[in-house]
Amino acid sequence: MGGFDDDDLHDYENEDLGFDEDALNDDEYDQLYDALPKLKALAKNYQVDEKALKEILWSNYFSVEDSFEEVKQNYKREYDEYVWVVPDGERPMSKLELLAQQRRERTGLRGLRSEGREGLSGLLGRVKDTPKRERVRRPRPTETKQEEQTTAPKPDEQGVEEIQKPEETEPICLLPPLPSTTSFNILTTTPSSLISLLFVRPTEPPSPLPNISLYTNSDLAKKAAANFAKPGPDDRKVENLTEKVAKIKIKEPKPVASKPKQKINIDAELAKKNSKPNLSFVVIGHVDSGKSTLIGRLLYDLGIVDSKTLHKLTKESDAMGKSSFSLAWIMDQTQEERSRGVTVDICQTQIETPTQKFTIIDSPGHKDYVPQMINGVSQADLAVMNIDANSFESGFSNQGQTKEHLTIAKSLGIERCVVTINKLDVTQWSQTVYDAICDQIRQFLVDELAYDAANLVFVPTSGFLGDNVVKPSKNLSWYTGPTLMQVLEQENRAVSHVVDKKSPFVMVISDIQESSKNDELVISGRINSGIIQPGESVSISPSQEVAVVDSISITASSVGSSVIKHDLQKLAQEGEFVELKLKKLASCENIKIGDVVTLASNVLQPVKKFKCELNLFNIERPLLVGTPFVLFKNGISVPSRLSEIESIVTKDGRSKKRRHLSSNNKAVVVVELLERELPLLTVAQHHKLGRVVVRKDGLSIGAGKILELVA
Repeated sequence: MGGFDDDDLHDYENEDLGFDEDALNDDEYDQLYDALPKLKALAKNYQVDEKALKEILWSNYFSVEDSFEEVKQNYKREYDEYVWVVPDGERPMSKLELLAQQRRERTGLRGLRSEGREGLSGLLGRVKDTPKRERVRRPRPTETKQEEQTTAPKPDEQGVEEIQKPEETEPICLLPPLPSTTSFNILTTTPSSLISLLFVRPTEPPSPLPNISLYTNSDLAKKAAANFAKPGPDDRKVENLTEKVAKIKIKEPKPVASKPKQKINIDAELAKKNSKPNLSFVVIGHVDSGKSTLIGRLLYDLGIVDSKTLHKLTKESDAMGKSSFSLAWIMDQTQEERSRGVTVDICQTQIETPTQKFTIIDSPGHKDYVPQMINGVSQADLAVMNIDANSFESGFSNQGQTKEHLTIAKSLGIERCVVTINKLDVTQWSQTVYDAICDQIRQFLVDELAYDAANLVFVPTSGFLGDNVVKPSKNLSWYTGPTLMQVLEQENRAVSHVVDKKSPFVMVISDIQESSKNDELVISGRINSGIIQPGESVSISPSQEVAVVDSISITASSVGSSVIKHDLQKLAQEGEFVELKLKKLASCENIKIGDVVTLASNVLQPVKKFKCELNLFNIERPLLVGTPFVLFKNGISVPSRLSEIESIVTKDGRSKKRRHLSSNNKAVVVVELLERELPLLTVAQHHKLGRVVVRKDGLSIGAGKILELVA
C-alpha cells in the first residue's frame, strides 16, 4: 500500500477504538510527544495527570489549542499563583510566608512582614533599612489587563513603620516597649508565633489603639545579631570532627598473594593437554524427543556405564511403571526428574576416548525449563538437535520447542549443529520420513537462522535400541553415513582448540559445593578463556570476593571403564570443565551460580546498564521504551527493562529512528538491569559471554550482543 511500510501496516492490525499508546504508529508517536510538553505547560495549574493529557491530545488529533480548551472545560484549576517581586539577591517568598501575608491582609496587620526561617535572630537583627517586598498576582491567560503591584507602607520620618488596626478586628494591645531609641521592623516566622510573642488579649476591651511606634535597644540588637551570626557550639563540634576525620589515612588492603604453588613448563603442559582435543556439546530438542535416552545409550555402548548399573536402573524404572526410561535415568538422577519423566536441569558428563575428550550436556526440553536450556547452550561448542520422527510436527510447530531451541542456540553463538532424527524404529525405519524431516529442518536452519549448510550434519538413530548411535544399524540399509559417535569425533577435530595463554582468565560458576570451613568453597564451571594454576588469586564478581585457588581437579570417565576419576591438575585451560577449591574467602554467602571468576589482577566491575544489538523474534506486541522483561545470561536471570531505543537497522542496512520495536526488528538499544548489577563482557571481548537472551511472559522474544557497558 503506497506510503506505508510493513511495520506501519502491522501496527494498525486489530486496532480498537479507544486510546492505546502501544498501538500508535511512528507519526502518531511523534505528534503526541511533540504536543505533550506544550499542553503540560498550558495546563500546569489544572488538576489533570499526564495520562489524561495524552488521551485528550489523541481525541483532539494532537491539536494543543483544542486540547487545552477541553482541559479548561472539564478540569478544576489549582490554587491561584502569586509572584513575589523582590530586590536582586533576595530569595522568593515561600508558601508558608504566602499564607502569613494573606492572613495579615485579612486581619489588617499590614505593617508586619514575615521573613521566614530566621526566628529570634531575625526578630532582633533586622534594622530599618531592610528591603521591602512587593506582591503582584499572575494574570490569568484570558486577562489582557495587568493588575497594579501593591507596595508596602513607607516608614515615617523616624524610620518606624506604623501598625494600623482595621475597624472590624478585635482590639489588641502591645507589651510594654523596650527602652532606648533604635527602631526596627518586627519579624517573625509565622502569624501565630508573632501574636504569641508580641500581643496579649485584654480581659476587658480597651479603647481603640492609636498609631504606635516600637523601639528596642540598638546595642542589644547588634550584639544578639552578631552572636547568632557566629557558629554555635554544635557547629564547632562538627567542624572539629570533620577536620579529624579528614586527617585519618585509610590503608588500602593488601591484595592476596597471586603466585602459583609450583613452577611448571606452561608450554609443555598445554601441549600435553591439547594432544586430545576437547569438545563440549549440548543435546537439545522438544520434550520427550528421547534426549536423555540417546545420551544414556551412548554412554552404555561406550562401556562407561556397565551392565550392572543399567540392570539396576531397569528394575527401578519397571517398579515405577516406566520401563523404557532406564537409559534416560543414567542422566536423570533426581527424584523429581524420574517421577515426572522429564529432565529438569542440565547434567554434565565428561568422557575420554583414546584420542579425544568430550563433555556431554543434557538439557531439558520442557517449555518451563527453557532458562536451564539456555544455561546449557552457553557452555557448549556444538549443538545436537534431537528430533522425534514419530511426532515431528508437534515439536516443530510454533508451540513446540524445536524452533525455539535452535533459534536460541544460534543466537548464543553456536555455529555448528548435528541433527539426529531419533525413534526411527517407531516409523519402521522409513527413509521417506527421514528425508522429509531433514528437508524442513535444513530449510529452517539455512533460510531462517542463516546457518552455513556445510556446518550441518543429519544422522538417523534409535536411542532406545542403539541403532547408529555408536554401532552401525542393520535396519538402516539405505543409510551409508557415519554413526553419531563418528560424527562427534569428526566435529571435535573440526572445532578450533587453539588456546591463547596470554588471554585473561574467565570462568562462569555453574555449581557450588559448600565446605565445612567458613573460608573455603568448591566451585565448578567451564573455563571460557585463559589459564589458571593452583596458588593464584582470583576475584569473584559482582561480590568482589577474593580467594586463593588451593587445587584444581577434573572429573571424567574413560571409555570402557565405569570408574569416575578425579584428577588433580597442575594447570587448567580454556574449554575445560573444572572444580576449583578456594581458600581464604572473607565470606562465602555472597558467591552465587552465574558469578564470573577472574584473576585478582583483572577484576570485572559489575554494571546496571549496557548497550546491545537486539534481534527480536516473533512477538505479539511491540516493545516500547520502559517495557519490562527478563534477561538471561549463563545460569542467571535478572528483571530488566528497555531503557532506550537508539536506532533500528532495516533490511537494506540503513539506520532508522523508532519509538517502538516489532517482530523481527534488529535494533541498537540500551538495557537497564533492575534488581542487581551483573559482571558483563562485550561481544568483542568474548564472542560467547557477550551474548544475552530476552524473555517475556514465558516466551523467548529476542537475543542480543553486548556492544558497550554504559554504567
